[in-house]
This record gives sequence, structure tokens and C-alpha cells, in this order.
Amino acid sequence: MDFAARITRLPIPVDPARGQSALQATGITDPRLGDLIRGAAGCSPYLAGLIAHEAEWLPDALSNEDVVRRETAGFDLLSADALGPALRRAKRRVALWTALADLGGVWRLEQVTGALTDLADRATDLALRVHVAAEHARGKLPATEADAGGIVALAMGKMGAGEL
Repeated sequence: MDFAARITRLPIPVDPARGQSALQATGITDPRLGDLIRGAAGCSPYLAGLIAHEAEWLPDALSNEDVVRRETAGFDLLSADALGPALRRAKRRVALWTALADLGGVWRLEQVTGALTDLADRATDLALRVHVAAEHARGKLPATEADAGGIVALAMGKMGAGEL
């Protein structure tokens, strides 16, 4: 079943003009998706900004539910300099997708918090791997991971419980 068909609720836009402007930027014509985007953007300047920034990406993105995997695919191959901007783009996109899924009732709370936690976990793992590799390349760490003594990132609280 597609995203629009799974919408069970819609936010009422506080600022209908901002909501309509966001919808027009996307070019989405599905009436149910349109109502969701108008409502989300009309209630949240933050979401309106994300929609405007990701307007070209959004229409096709709504057909792929595994947004974290899709938006971070290939990041293992990025340099330390390229990883930061790529992770910021992935954060924008995952935040927008999950917000729409949450506001529209498409996802349960556990799916929303799970996706945000998955992104945080993936970003942490990527950042550690890329930056440790860069330090290896600079000769600041031993040549093998076994000699480096290891680095650990321990998730506690909301991240550890999958509740971000």
C-alpha cells in the first residue's frame, strides 16, 4: 500500500498560505498527500523549511519506506570532509519523512522513534569509522584496528532504548 493510502489523520494548518506554498514547491498532485503537506507546513515553520529544501526529493521519496537505509547508502565510501554534509542532508530527509509519517498516522510511534534512532546509530557508526580511518591515514593511530585498542560509542537513555 502506498503512503497516501495509509494516511489516517491530517494536521489542520495554522498558516494555510505557508502550507499551500510548501505544497506548490513539491509539485505533488495527490489530494491526500497535498492535505498532509499543507497541514504539516502550515503548522510548522521548520517542516515548511524542510519541504522547501527537499521539494524535488520528496515526491519520489514517499514511495520508499526504508528511508534511513536509502538516505545513507554509500556513505561508507565518503571521505571525512564529504561525510558531514551528506549526514546533514540525510538528517533533513529522514526528519521530514518521519514527521510526515507521524503526522499522517502512517507510522506507529515505535516506527517513528525507531527510524530516528536508526539514523543516529548509523551516523555515529559512520562518523567513527571515517574519522578513525582518517587518523590511521595520518599515522596518528596504529595501522590495524587490533593495535588501536578500539573505540566504543555506548548508547544510553533514549538512543539505547530506541526512543529518539
